[in-house]
Amino acid sequence: MDCNFIEFELNKKENEEFRKIEDNLHRELDSDKFFELMENKFGYDYKIITKYILGGSYTYNEQHEFNIALRKMKKLYNVDISDAILFLEETMALNSILRVIDGETEYLLKDEMSEKYYISSGTNNIFEIMF
Repeated sequence: MDCNFIEFELNKKENEEFRKIEDNLHRELDSDKFFELMENKFGYDYKIITKYILGGSYTYNEQHEFNIALRKMKKLYNVDISDAILFLEETMALNSILRVIDGETEYLLKDEMSEKYYISSGTNNIFEIMF
């Protein structure tokens, strides 16, 4: 076999793998994309989110709708509740964020953490500390 042909094929395969990695990186969600989705798809810009979380200024219906948006982010865009909380925590205090979380969203969060980190929500008191 021709050495140039082998080298060409190796470079071709390497370039294909590099492109796949780059494509995956562009598809991954970061906090900027999270806030962009929240605003464009659900109508929650950063100002509204901070009003709810930092200001503690929201009605029961507003809290409920915000939690529905978080759950839809999970369902439609595969954004875990725990990841959403981490994105919010970049600029807000965790205890303030958790005050806005309702029972259904809390249940999903506990379930995620149980699966991801093997934390049993029934036997571990980390959830009592958090909520």
